[in-house]
Amino acid sequence: MLSPKMFLSRLERFDASLPNHLIMGCDPGVHEAAFFWRIGGKYHYCVVASDHKALADPMQMASPTGLIPALRKAIAGGIIPAAANTLVVEGQEVYRNKKHINPNDIRRLAFASGLVAMAVDHQAIYCPAPVAWKGNVHKAIHHQRIAARLGISVMLSKGKDPYAIPLTKEDWLRAGQQHDNVNKGDWKHLFDAAGLMIHGIESMRIL
Repeated sequence: MLSPKMFLSRLERFDASLPNHLIMGCDPGVHEAAFFWRIGGKYHYCVVASDHKALADPMQMASPTGLIPALRKAIAGGIIPAAANTLVVEGQEVYRNKKHINPNDIRRLAFASGLVAMAVDHQAIYCPAPVAWKGNVHKAIHHQRIAARLGISVMLSKGKDPYAIPLTKEDWLRAGQQHDNVNKGDWKHLFDAAGLMIHGIESMRIL
């Protein structure tokens, strides 16, 4: 995994401040991957999901209904870009002191991160661990901070683990150009993807 300093040296091959520099953040999951990217000063977002929610084993992700074919289809259909100048995909880390976290779940997520890195061509890639880009801040609070950076108003979902959702249709539009398959529940992952994109912009000094 590249440190921000090493990663920055990789970017010296091209001007990261160019308007057409495409930086993409991705929050990977076993069944879906949320993407949030910026190009030409405009934001775009979408979620790519597999057709089979029961597939949990990494070796099954390549099945006809798994995540790999879904990513390929989304790229072929122009739903997500085939290439990015900078790709920021959440890395994974096993925390030995957190017994409630199953290491196998982390292994599956790490596999999904690798799939995204293979599917989307890129000039440079950065894979920060969760603690590196969002610290230990509660999801709801962190999502509200990300929304503020994007200039949109949000409401919080109900439940034990609330997350932010754009408040109005205008806020959905203000967040960026969306693919038509996005629903309210997807914002649990989309705001993480947006946070990864913002973290990449700030860490790599991309204007």
